[in-house]
Amino acid sequence: MQKLTLPAVALVLLSSACVKKSEFEALKAQSAAQQKTLEDSLTSEREHAASLDAALKSEQAKSASQAEEITRLQSDLDAAQKKISEMVGDSSKLKSSIQEMQAALAALNEQKRQTDARIAEYRKLLASFQALIDAGKLKVKVVNGRMIVELPSDVLFASGSIDLSEAGKASISEIGSILAPMSDRQFQVEGHTDDQPIKTSRFPSNWWLASGRAIAVAEILIKAALPPTSVSAASFGEFRPITSNATPPGRAQNRRIEIVLVPDLSKVPGFEDLDRAAKQ
Repeated sequence: MQKLTLPAVALVLLSSACVKKSEFEALKAQSAAQQKTLEDSLTSEREHAASLDAALKSEQAKSASQAEEITRLQSDLDAAQKKISEMVGDSSKLKSSIQEMQAALAALNEQKRQTDARIAEYRKLLASFQALIDAGKLKVKVVNGRMIVELPSDVLFASGSIDLSEAGKASISEIGSILAPMSDRQFQVEGHTDDQPIKTSRFPSNWWLASGRAIAVAEILIKAALPPTSVSAASFGEFRPITSNATPPGRAQNRRIEIVLVPDLSKVPGFEDLDRAAKQ
């Protein structure tokens, strides 16, 4: 059986029952309103479905973004844990490195303390010799970390002689008195000549002349109160000039006696290691 639509029903009613025209129009308007309501409802449902679909896609995109963020954070966490493990594994190395740096710093501080002590000692000694320096009897200098008291040989000795003059003996005695408070240190008296050769029965070469003069000065220093165990004598002959021998003034400067304050190696950093190595 064929299903009739509302307009068809109305037409049948109108034709069969002679429905009034006003009633027909009312039914027709009611039918149109119902159809409009149904269409509006369908449109609303479609819009709602589209809104839900958009919201679903948005949530899906947000979920994908969160998944990427979780993956990134997990990667960062893994990297951080690996770094921590490496740091923990290297902690012993780091501790050892810190200890080495602390030891090096302590050694440097000790080295500075010893350097400052030597500087103070040199300044004190320089002040003690100031009167003799001002009188032109000697010079004080520092060469290669050694403090040296330099005296011209011509003031102390006659040419070709190792016998000290009276003025020379007095100067050396005065120097000995100044050095006496430092009797725990070592002093080396060094003899130097110019390059003019000497050849006598007593002095076959400048080595002999320079050594004789150094010994003569050492003996006076010992008489002035320095212990014999702290004084030594050495000869360099003409082989350590301080200036050219080409002129008489230059040769006069090279003829000299030097009293050297010998550095105390036991206070030099690393001496203990050197001492142990020498005893093996």
